Amino acid sequence: MDRSRLRGRAISWAKWAVALAILFFLVRHLVRNVDQLRQVDLTLRYPQLVGALLLLVAYFVGRVFAWDLLTRRMGVAIPLRKAFPAWCYSLAGKYVPGKVFIYLTRMAFYVEQGQSKSRFTLCFFLETVFGLLALVLTALLAFLWHGLERIPQFSYMLFALLALFLLCLHPRLLSRAINAARALLHKPPIELPLGYGDMLRFVLIFTANWAVACVGCFLLVNAVYPVPASDGLYVAGAFSLASLGGILMVLAPSGLGVREGILAVLLAQVAPSSVAVVLSLAARLWFTAGECVIIAAVFIAGRITPGSVPRPPDIPPQQPGTPDP
Repeated sequence: MDRSRLRGRAISWAKWAVALAILFFLVRHLVRNVDQLRQVDLTLRYPQLVGALLLLVAYFVGRVFAWDLLTRRMGVAIPLRKAFPAWCYSLAGKYVPGKVFIYLTRMAFYVEQGQSKSRFTLCFFLETVFGLLALVLTALLAFLWHGLERIPQFSYMLFALLALFLLCLHPRLLSRAINAARALLHKPPIELPLGYGDMLRFVLIFTANWAVACVGCFLLVNAVYPVPASDGLYVAGAFSLASLGGILMVLAPSGLGVREGILAVLLAQVAPSSVAVVLSLAARLWFTAGECVIIAAVFIAGRITPGSVPRPPDIPPQQPGTPDP
């Protein structure tokens, strides 16, 4: 086995080790505080649970339409009946360390339709930035409204991230950075056909759509443990901040363990610590269930009406991050 492959495997094992270690400590905390759990009424409320799952699926559908709108503005769109499964099937790539297969799986659909890899990559990059900004903006607005005194250690980070992202969204700065990176890769420059107003509108679209998932998370929490409506914004901010941490932590597949750890710490402000751990693990199961539902729905639709929903094409043999023009 060559050194590069051995190094790749070592990195992959290290990432899974980080995720499993965090999960181990969460479960150990849960076991050690089982008496606390016995004193709390944890009755599963199915109406809230179903509502939470439906809202999560609605969020995923909204992300598909936001992605489709972005590709149309960037001139790299494919028919919606192909874009929908492309986005949904790529969700499975989240659970591969490094998150590379999200990009590769979705790109395969667009390459098959003859679209530019460079423009697709730019769209994928912008979608990631808009998604991160939606998390930061939601967390910041939620905590500002509800008060930052509960998480003073995160307040400066949120303001700094928001300022940094909004500055980097300026088309001139973004174009220079992108084309500088492409020059290093010996690629021709690429034009960014979006103005600053367009960038901000997409941030608002992604933020509004993420708010749907936050409402779903609040319903999920109440399906397990009753939390007053006055803490709804705090739960939304906690879920957003935990999701942000999970995305930025590339050392864990799909932020596994990291998101749960942050969410458990934050939810301990509105629930007993052992219950907060249960809620953080339930949030992971809920989110994964929503992804499985949307992927299964696309797959079943393709089975019922063959040809209406295309299957994932073969992933083109290409190194991520170095798209062809």
